[in-house]
Amino acid sequence: MVNAKALRFVTACLMLAVAPLVASRADDERQSLEELRNTVVNLLQALVDQGVISKEKAQQMVKAAQDKAAADAAAVAKAEQGAVRVPYVPQIVKDEIAKQVEQEVKPEVVAGVVNEAKAEKWGVPGALADWLTRTRLYGDVTLREEALFYNGANAPEFNYYGINQAGGIAQAGENAYLDTTENRIRFRGRARLGLESEITDSITTGLRIVTGNTSDLVSETQTFDGTEPYTIGFDQAYIRFDERNLQRFPWLSAVVGRFLNPYDTPTDLIFHKDLTFTGFATTGRLGLGDGSPEQTHIFLTVGADQLQEIEFSPQDKWMVGSQLGSVIRFNDTQRLRVAAAFYDYFNVTGRLNPADEPGLYNYTAPQFMRWGNTVFNIANSPTGTTQLFAYASKFRLVDLNGNYT
Repeated sequence: MVNAKALRFVTACLMLAVAPLVASRADDERQSLEELRNTVVNLLQALVDQGVISKEKAQQMVKAAQDKAAADAAAVAKAEQGAVRVPYVPQIVKDEIAKQVEQEVKPEVVAGVVNEAKAEKWGVPGALADWLTRTRLYGDVTLREEALFYNGANAPEFNYYGINQAGGIAQAGENAYLDTTENRIRFRGRARLGLESEITDSITTGLRIVTGNTSDLVSETQTFDGTEPYTIGFDQAYIRFDERNLQRFPWLSAVVGRFLNPYDTPTDLIFHKDLTFTGFATTGRLGLGDGSPEQTHIFLTVGADQLQEIEFSPQDKWMVGSQLGSVIRFNDTQRLRVAAAFYDYFNVTGRLNPADEPGLYNYTAPQFMRWGNTVFNIANSPTGTTQLFAYASKFRLVDLNGNYT
Protein backbone atom coordinates (compact mmCIF):
# COMPACT_ATOMS: atom_id res chain seq x y z
CA MET A 1 0.00 0.00 0.00
CA VAL A 2 1.35 3.41 -0.92
CA ASN A 3 2.43 5.58 1.98
CA ALA A 4 -0.01 8.56 2.01
CA LYS A 5 2.49 10.97 3.53
CA ALA A 6 5.10 10.05 0.94
CA LEU A 7 2.61 10.62 -1.87
CA ARG A 8 1.62 14.05 -0.56
CA PHE A 9 5.30 14.97 -0.24
CA VAL A 10 6.07 13.82 -3.77
CA THR A 11 3.02 15.62 -5.21
CA ALA A 12 3.98 18.87 -3.52
CA CYS A 13 7.51 18.58 -4.85
CA LEU A 14 6.21 17.97 -8.39
CA MET A 15 3.93 21.01 -8.23
CA LEU A 16 6.87 23.19 -7.25
CA ALA A 17 9.01 21.74 -9.99
CA VAL A 18 6.62 22.45 -12.87
CA ALA A 19 4.66 25.49 -11.71
CA PRO A 20 4.68 28.45 -14.20
CA LEU A 21 6.09 30.72 -11.54
CA VAL A 22 9.40 28.88 -11.85
CA ALA A 23 9.93 30.31 -15.36
CA SER A 24 9.52 33.88 -14.07
CA ARG A 25 12.08 33.62 -11.27
CA ALA A 26 15.24 35.66 -11.41
CA ASP A 27 18.38 34.18 -12.94
CA ASP A 28 20.03 33.78 -9.55
CA GLU A 29 17.22 31.39 -8.44
CA ARG A 30 17.20 29.16 -11.50
CA GLN A 31 20.09 27.06 -10.33
CA SER A 32 18.33 26.30 -7.03
CA LEU A 33 15.14 25.35 -8.85
CA GLU A 34 17.06 23.05 -11.15
CA GLU A 35 18.60 21.38 -8.11
CA LEU A 36 15.11 20.99 -6.57
CA ARG A 37 13.78 19.42 -9.74
CA ASN A 38 16.62 16.92 -9.84
CA THR A 39 16.00 16.13 -6.18
CA VAL A 40 12.31 15.40 -6.85
CA VAL A 41 13.16 13.16 -9.81
CA ASN A 42 15.72 11.26 -7.78
CA LEU A 43 13.25 10.92 -4.90
CA LEU A 44 10.59 9.44 -7.17
CA GLN A 45 13.11 7.03 -8.59
CA ALA A 46 14.11 5.99 -5.06
CA LEU A 47 10.44 5.36 -4.12
CA VAL A 48 10.01 3.25 -7.23
CA ASP A 49 13.22 1.31 -6.48
CA GLN A 50 12.04 0.60 -2.90
CA GLY A 51 8.63 -0.55 -4.09
CA VAL A 52 6.73 2.24 -2.40
CA ILE A 53 5.08 3.17 -5.70
CA SER A 54 5.13 1.59 -9.10
CA LYS A 55 6.87 3.14 -12.08
CA GLU A 56 3.54 3.59 -13.84
CA LYS A 57 2.11 5.41 -10.80
CA ALA A 58 5.09 7.74 -10.66
CA GLN A 59 4.67 8.61 -14.34
CA GLN A 60 0.94 9.25 -13.80
CA MET A 61 1.74 11.57 -10.89
CA VAL A 62 4.25 13.55 -12.98
CA LYS A 63 1.81 13.87 -15.89
CA ALA A 64 -1.03 14.92 -13.60
CA ALA A 65 1.15 17.59 -12.02
CA GLN A 66 2.26 18.92 -15.42
CA ASP A 67 -1.33 19.07 -16.70
CA LYS A 68 -2.44 20.89 -13.56
CA ALA A 69 0.43 23.41 -13.89
CA ALA A 70 -0.38 24.06 -17.55
CA ALA A 71 -4.06 24.60 -16.78
CA ASP A 72 -3.23 27.00 -13.94
CA ALA A 73 -0.84 28.94 -16.15
CA ALA A 74 -3.47 29.29 -18.90
CA ALA A 75 -6.06 30.48 -16.40
CA VAL A 76 -3.67 33.10 -15.00
CA ALA A 77 -2.76 34.32 -18.49
CA LYS A 78 -6.43 34.63 -19.47
CA ALA A 79 -7.27 36.51 -16.29
CA GLU A 80 -4.43 38.96 -16.82
CA GLN A 81 -5.07 39.52 -20.52
CA GLY A 82 -5.31 43.26 -21.21
CA ALA A 83 -4.32 44.14 -17.69
CA VAL A 84 -2.06 47.18 -17.22
CA ARG A 85 0.48 46.85 -14.45
CA VAL A 86 1.28 50.09 -12.73
CA PRO A 87 4.08 49.83 -10.21
CA TYR A 88 3.53 51.84 -7.09
CA VAL A 89 6.20 54.43 -6.33
CA PRO A 90 5.95 56.11 -2.92
CA GLN A 91 5.68 59.90 -2.96
CA ILE A 92 8.90 60.31 -1.02
CA VAL A 93 10.74 58.40 -3.77
CA LYS A 94 9.11 60.56 -6.50
CA ASP A 95 10.19 63.75 -4.73
CA GLU A 96 13.76 62.50 -4.41
CA ILE A 97 13.95 61.55 -8.12
CA ALA A 98 12.57 64.95 -9.20
CA LYS A 99 15.09 66.71 -6.98
CA GLN A 100 18.01 64.79 -8.44
CA VAL A 101 16.85 65.36 -12.05
CA GLU A 102 16.41 69.09 -11.43
CA GLN A 103 19.95 69.33 -10.08
CA GLU A 104 21.58 67.30 -12.88
CA VAL A 105 19.75 68.54 -16.03
CA LYS A 106 21.05 71.91 -17.27
CA PRO A 107 18.61 74.53 -18.62
CA GLU A 108 20.24 74.53 -22.04
CA VAL A 109 19.70 70.77 -22.29
CA VAL A 110 16.01 71.21 -21.52
CA ALA A 111 15.74 74.00 -24.10
CA GLY A 112 17.45 71.80 -26.68
CA VAL A 113 15.05 68.94 -26.06
CA VAL A 114 12.05 71.28 -26.31
CA ASN A 115 13.27 72.72 -29.62
CA GLU A 116 13.91 69.26 -31.00
CA ALA A 117 10.44 68.14 -29.92
CA LYS A 118 8.88 71.12 -31.72
CA ALA A 119 10.93 70.59 -34.86
CA GLU A 120 10.26 66.85 -35.06
CA LYS A 121 6.65 67.14 -33.79
CA TRP A 122 7.00 64.57 -31.01
CA GLY A 123 3.72 63.07 -30.00
CA VAL A 124 1.92 63.72 -33.31
CA PRO A 125 3.54 61.40 -35.87
CA GLY A 126 1.53 61.33 -39.06
CA ALA A 127 -1.03 63.78 -37.70
CA LEU A 128 -0.58 66.14 -40.66
CA ALA A 129 -0.23 65.53 -44.36
CA ASP A 130 3.36 65.65 -45.57
CA TRP A 131 2.80 68.72 -47.76
CA LEU A 132 1.32 70.62 -44.81
CA THR A 133 4.48 70.14 -42.75
CA ARG A 134 6.41 71.82 -45.57
CA THR A 135 4.01 74.76 -46.05
CA ARG A 136 4.22 78.08 -44.24
CA LEU A 137 1.44 80.65 -44.02
CA TYR A 138 2.41 84.20 -43.03
CA GLY A 139 1.04 87.72 -43.16
CA ASP A 140 0.82 91.12 -41.55
CA VAL A 141 -1.47 94.12 -41.23
CA THR A 142 -0.19 97.69 -40.97
CA LEU A 143 -2.38 100.67 -40.07
CA ARG A 144 -1.24 104.26 -39.56
CA GLU A 145 -2.40 107.83 -39.49
CA GLU A 146 -0.31 109.94 -41.87
CA ALA A 147 0.04 113.71 -41.58
CA LEU A 148 1.21 115.82 -44.55
CA PHE A 149 2.32 119.36 -43.79
CA TYR A 150 3.35 121.87 -46.49
CA ASN A 151 4.43 125.47 -46.63
CA GLY A 152 1.71 127.55 -48.24
CA ALA A 153 4.35 129.36 -50.35
CA ASN A 154 5.49 126.21 -52.17
CA ALA A 155 5.53 126.33 -55.96
CA PRO A 156 3.12 124.05 -57.83
CA GLU A 157 4.47 120.70 -59.11
CA PHE A 158 3.11 118.76 -62.04
CA ASN A 159 1.66 115.32 -61.42
CA TYR A 160 3.15 113.70 -64.51
CA TYR A 161 1.50 110.38 -63.84
CA GLY A 162 -1.93 112.02 -63.72
CA ILE A 163 -1.21 114.03 -66.86
CA ASN A 164 -0.12 110.95 -68.81
CA GLN A 165 -3.18 109.02 -67.66
CA ALA A 166 -5.50 111.84 -68.78
CA GLY A 167 -3.71 112.63 -72.05
CA GLY A 168 -2.70 116.20 -71.23
CA ILE A 169 -2.57 118.98 -68.64
CA ALA A 170 -5.95 120.44 -69.55
CA GLN A 171 -7.58 117.03 -69.60
CA ALA A 172 -6.18 116.15 -66.16
CA GLY A 173 -7.64 119.29 -64.58
CA GLU A 174 -6.98 119.55 -60.86
CA ASN A 175 -5.21 116.19 -60.95
CA ALA A 176 -2.48 117.72 -63.14
CA TYR A 177 -0.79 119.08 -60.00
CA LEU A 178 0.55 117.56 -56.81
CA ASP A 179 -0.58 118.94 -53.50
CA THR A 180 2.30 121.14 -52.27
CA THR A 181 0.43 123.71 -50.16
CA GLU A 182 -2.53 122.15 -48.30
CA ASN A 183 -1.95 120.28 -45.04
CA ARG A 184 -3.98 117.12 -44.53
CA ILE A 185 -4.22 113.96 -42.41
CA ARG A 186 -5.16 110.61 -43.88
CA PHE A 187 -5.65 107.08 -42.59
CA ARG A 188 -3.54 104.50 -44.42
CA GLY A 189 -3.26 100.74 -44.27
CA ARG A 190 -1.84 97.61 -45.82
CA ALA A 191 -2.57 93.89 -45.43
CA ARG A 192 -0.48 91.02 -46.77
CA LEU A 193 -1.06 87.26 -46.75
CA GLY A 194 1.52 84.86 -48.14
CA LEU A 195 1.93 81.12 -48.67
CA GLU A 196 5.27 79.37 -49.18
CA SER A 197 5.64 75.64 -49.77
CA GLU A 198 8.67 73.39 -50.18
CA ILE A 199 7.79 71.11 -53.09
CA THR A 200 11.09 69.25 -52.70
CA ASP A 201 14.24 69.81 -50.71
CA SER A 202 15.48 72.12 -53.50
CA ILE A 203 12.31 73.67 -54.97
CA THR A 204 10.10 76.22 -53.20
CA THR A 205 7.03 78.03 -54.50
CA GLY A 206 5.38 81.11 -53.08
CA LEU A 207 2.33 83.35 -53.48
CA ARG A 208 1.41 86.57 -51.70
CA ILE A 209 -1.71 88.71 -51.97
CA VAL A 210 -1.75 92.31 -50.77
CA THR A 211 -3.87 95.40 -50.71
CA GLY A 212 -2.69 97.62 -53.54
CA ASN A 213 -2.54 101.25 -54.54
CA THR A 214 -2.89 101.04 -58.32
CA SER A 215 -1.40 104.50 -58.79
CA ASP A 216 1.74 103.64 -56.81
CA LEU A 217 3.63 100.53 -57.81
CA VAL A 218 6.19 100.97 -55.03
CA SER A 219 4.04 101.20 -51.93
CA GLU A 220 1.26 98.71 -51.26
CA THR A 221 -0.28 101.08 -48.70
CA GLN A 222 -3.56 102.75 -49.68
CA THR A 223 -5.74 105.43 -48.17
CA PHE A 224 -8.81 104.22 -46.27
CA ASP A 225 -11.42 106.95 -46.77
CA GLY A 226 -14.46 105.08 -48.07
CA THR A 227 -14.60 106.87 -51.42
CA GLU A 228 -13.71 103.81 -53.50
CA PRO A 229 -13.33 100.03 -53.06
CA TYR A 230 -10.05 98.79 -51.67
CA THR A 231 -7.97 97.01 -54.28
CA ILE A 232 -6.15 93.74 -53.81
CA GLY A 233 -3.80 91.70 -55.98
CA PHE A 234 -0.77 89.44 -56.16
CA ASP A 235 2.63 90.99 -55.54
CA GLN A 236 4.52 87.68 -55.37
CA ALA A 237 4.27 84.50 -57.43
CA TYR A 238 7.53 82.63 -57.85
CA ILE A 239 9.41 79.35 -58.04
CA ARG A 240 12.80 79.24 -56.30
CA PHE A 241 15.55 76.65 -56.64
CA ASP A 242 18.22 76.21 -53.95
CA GLU A 243 21.04 73.72 -54.33
CA ARG A 244 22.82 72.99 -51.04
CA ASN A 245 25.78 70.94 -49.87
CA LEU A 246 25.56 68.28 -47.17
CA GLN A 247 25.82 70.98 -44.49
CA ARG A 248 22.96 72.98 -46.07
CA PHE A 249 25.11 75.77 -47.51
CA PRO A 250 23.15 77.20 -50.51
CA TRP A 251 25.88 77.37 -53.13
CA LEU A 252 23.40 78.03 -55.97
CA SER A 253 20.01 79.78 -55.91
CA ALA A 254 17.69 80.77 -58.75
CA VAL A 255 14.23 82.34 -58.79
CA VAL A 256 11.71 83.11 -61.53
CA GLY A 257 8.39 84.95 -61.42
CA ARG A 258 7.57 87.94 -59.22
CA PHE A 259 9.78 87.95 -56.15
CA LEU A 260 11.50 90.05 -53.52
CA ASN A 261 14.62 92.10 -54.26
CA PRO A 262 17.40 89.56 -55.01
CA TYR A 263 20.19 92.13 -54.66
CA ASP A 264 21.87 93.24 -51.47
CA THR A 265 20.64 96.83 -51.01
CA PRO A 266 20.53 97.60 -47.28
CA THR A 267 18.95 101.06 -47.75
CA ASP A 268 16.12 102.56 -49.83
CA LEU A 269 18.48 104.71 -51.92
CA ILE A 270 18.45 102.23 -54.82
CA PHE A 271 15.28 100.17 -54.40
CA HIS A 272 12.36 100.63 -52.04
CA LYS A 273 12.14 97.87 -49.45
CA ASP A 274 8.62 96.90 -50.61
CA LEU A 275 9.48 96.78 -54.31
CA THR A 276 9.14 93.39 -56.02
CA PHE A 277 10.87 92.29 -59.23
CA THR A 278 9.43 90.45 -62.22
CA GLY A 279 11.77 88.24 -64.23
CA PHE A 280 14.51 85.92 -63.06
CA ALA A 281 17.66 86.07 -60.92
CA THR A 282 20.36 83.63 -59.91
CA THR A 283 23.02 83.73 -57.20
CA GLY A 284 26.16 81.61 -56.93
CA ARG A 285 28.12 81.38 -53.69
CA LEU A 286 31.68 80.20 -53.11
CA GLY A 287 32.27 79.07 -49.55
CA LEU A 288 35.55 79.92 -47.84
CA GLY A 289 34.97 78.26 -44.50
CA ASP A 290 33.85 75.00 -42.92
CA GLY A 291 31.00 74.40 -45.36
CA SER A 292 28.24 75.48 -42.98
CA PRO A 293 25.52 77.99 -44.00
CA GLU A 294 27.16 80.66 -41.80
CA GLN A 295 30.61 80.38 -43.36
CA THR A 296 32.46 83.25 -45.03
CA HIS A 297 31.72 83.28 -48.75
CA ILE A 298 31.82 85.24 -52.01
CA PHE A 299 28.60 85.65 -54.00
CA LEU A 300 27.62 86.76 -57.51
CA THR A 301 24.03 87.66 -58.42
CA VAL A 302 22.78 88.33 -61.95
CA GLY A 303 19.22 89.01 -63.02
CA ALA A 304 16.92 90.46 -65.64
CA ASP A 305 13.64 92.13 -64.72
CA GLN A 306 10.93 93.14 -67.14
CA LEU A 307 9.60 96.65 -66.47
CA GLN A 308 7.02 96.89 -69.23
CA GLU A 309 5.88 94.66 -72.07
CA ILE A 310 5.23 96.69 -75.23
CA GLU A 311 2.47 95.49 -77.54
CA PHE A 312 3.32 95.44 -81.27
CA SER A 313 6.97 96.26 -80.54
CA PRO A 314 10.19 94.43 -79.70
CA GLN A 315 11.23 97.34 -77.48
CA ASP A 316 10.18 95.85 -74.14
CA LYS A 317 11.58 97.67 -71.12
CA TRP A 318 14.07 95.76 -68.98
CA MET A 319 16.50 96.23 -66.16
CA VAL A 320 19.57 94.00 -66.07
CA GLY A 321 21.60 93.84 -62.88
CA SER A 322 24.70 92.16 -61.54
CA GLN A 323 26.25 92.27 -58.10
CA LEU A 324 29.51 90.90 -56.70
CA GLY A 325 30.09 90.79 -52.99
CA SER A 326 31.37 88.95 -49.97
CA VAL A 327 30.15 88.04 -46.50
CA ILE A 328 32.97 87.86 -43.97
CA ARG A 329 32.13 86.30 -40.61
CA PHE A 330 34.41 87.03 -37.69
CA ASN A 331 32.56 84.91 -35.11
CA ASP A 332 29.05 83.69 -34.33
CA THR A 333 27.67 87.22 -33.86
CA GLN A 334 29.70 89.54 -36.09
CA ARG A 335 29.91 89.80 -39.86
CA LEU A 336 30.88 92.28 -42.59
CA ARG A 337 29.03 92.32 -45.91
CA VAL A 338 30.32 94.35 -48.86
CA ALA A 339 28.97 94.44 -52.42
CA ALA A 340 29.34 96.28 -55.71
CA ALA A 341 26.51 96.34 -58.25
CA PHE A 342 25.73 97.65 -61.71
CA TYR A 343 22.18 98.18 -62.99
CA ASP A 344 21.45 98.98 -66.63
CA TYR A 345 18.02 99.96 -68.03
CA PHE A 346 16.93 99.28 -71.60
CA ASN A 347 14.30 101.17 -73.61
CA VAL A 348 13.24 103.40 -70.72
CA THR A 349 14.37 106.74 -72.22
CA GLY A 350 11.66 108.71 -73.98
CA ARG A 351 11.69 109.33 -77.74
CA LEU A 352 10.11 112.38 -79.37
CA ASN A 353 7.25 111.58 -81.74
CA PRO A 354 7.75 112.74 -85.36
CA ALA A 355 5.42 115.60 -86.30
CA ASP A 356 4.00 113.57 -89.19
CA GLU A 357 3.57 110.38 -87.14
CA PRO A 358 1.89 111.30 -83.86
CA GLY A 359 1.93 108.54 -81.27
CA LEU A 360 4.75 106.57 -82.89
CA TYR A 361 6.87 106.54 -79.73
CA ASN A 362 4.14 106.86 -77.13
CA TYR A 363 5.22 103.50 -75.73
CA THR A 364 8.43 105.09 -74.44
CA ALA A 365 6.40 106.99 -71.82
CA PRO A 366 6.39 105.04 -68.53
CA GLN A 367 3.18 103.49 -67.30
CA PHE A 368 4.07 104.56 -63.80
CA MET A 369 6.13 107.54 -62.63
CA ARG A 370 7.57 108.81 -59.38
CA TRP A 371 8.48 112.45 -58.94
CA GLY A 372 12.10 113.59 -58.89
CA ASN A 373 13.21 112.56 -62.38
CA THR A 374 13.82 114.81 -65.37
CA VAL A 375 11.08 114.37 -68.00
CA PHE A 376 10.10 115.96 -71.32
CA ASN A 377 7.02 116.11 -73.50
CA ILE A 378 7.24 113.54 -76.31
CA ALA A 379 3.77 114.23 -77.78
CA ASN A 380 5.07 116.89 -80.22
CA SER A 381 1.50 117.98 -80.89
CA PRO A 382 1.16 120.81 -83.46
CA THR A 383 -1.61 122.41 -81.43
CA GLY A 384 0.11 121.94 -78.07
CA THR A 385 -3.07 120.58 -76.52
CA THR A 386 -1.63 117.11 -75.86
CA GLN A 387 1.15 116.33 -73.42
CA LEU A 388 2.82 113.00 -72.77
CA PHE A 389 5.87 112.96 -70.55
CA ALA A 390 8.75 110.45 -70.61
CA TYR A 391 12.15 110.17 -68.98
CA ALA A 392 14.85 112.34 -70.49
CA SER A 393 17.85 110.44 -69.13
CA LYS A 394 19.48 107.11 -69.76
CA PHE A 395 19.59 105.15 -66.52
CA ARG A 396 22.77 103.34 -65.51
CA LEU A 397 23.53 102.92 -61.83
CA VAL A 398 26.64 101.84 -59.95
CA ASP A 399 26.14 100.98 -56.31
CA LEU A 400 28.74 100.28 -53.63
CA ASN A 401 27.51 99.36 -50.19
CA GLY A 402 28.53 97.57 -47.04
CA ASN A 403 27.17 96.87 -43.62
CA TYR A 404 28.64 95.53 -40.40
CA THR A 405 26.51 93.66 -37.90
